[in-house]
Amino acid sequence: MWDNIINTLGKMPIPNVLIWAGLLFILLTFVSRIGGVIEVRSNRKRWTLSIGLLLLSIGIVLSFSPIFNQSLTPRTLPSGSLLNLKQLETYLKNEDFQNANQETGILLRKSANLPPPTKKRFEKGDSQKINCQDLKLIDTLWKKYSNNKFGISIQKNILLDTQSWDRLVQKVGWKQNNKLLEDRSQLTYNLSAPRGHLPGVLFWITDDSNFYDGISCNF
Repeated sequence: MWDNIINTLGKMPIPNVLIWAGLLFILLTFVSRIGGVIEVRSNRKRWTLSIGLLLLSIGIVLSFSPIFNQSLTPRTLPSGSLLNLKQLETYLKNEDFQNANQETGILLRKSANLPPPTKKRFEKGDSQKINCQDLKLIDTLWKKYSNNKFGISIQKNILLDTQSWDRLVQKVGWKQNNKLLEDRSQLTYNLSAPRGHLPGVLFWITDDSNFYDGISCNF
């Protein structure tokens, strides 16, 4: 049980850890023992309250700090819209790769100033419209939360190595039983998927590898 608690705390942002620690100390002011493990003597309870209030206050203040409020600052696009990567990062951090995949498609279209998708495919030349910095930030998040297993740059490098669109889709698992996957629901949304399998928003395109050929970013 305690191992699970420690692992959970280790994944929390620092402000959240301080807030929970503060609440724990405050709770110890009113009870003598928690879980038969943590025990505070009555003559030390005044210190637990003071420490608890201090930690709670610091945690709340830091939670409103831009440094901890989000890992990547939204960038204002020429159109005036905001490319906010916070939701994508939340999905990836929780290994919710299906929603992360959908969010990636939305963000790429925003970056390219394209209208909301009315169909699943990007069109030929769309990759040239995507802001390079946006693409690199999205790619960085995918690689960070998949231990460098998923990412757009990984897919492009596989294509460069294989020099074949057909070999790429086979290697990343977009083609099974010699048949290209027909729907995003057929993708594997976990870390057991082949390297480069996600994000899977780019292979429903009109002209095969031209999407990746249009990506001029140096990842």
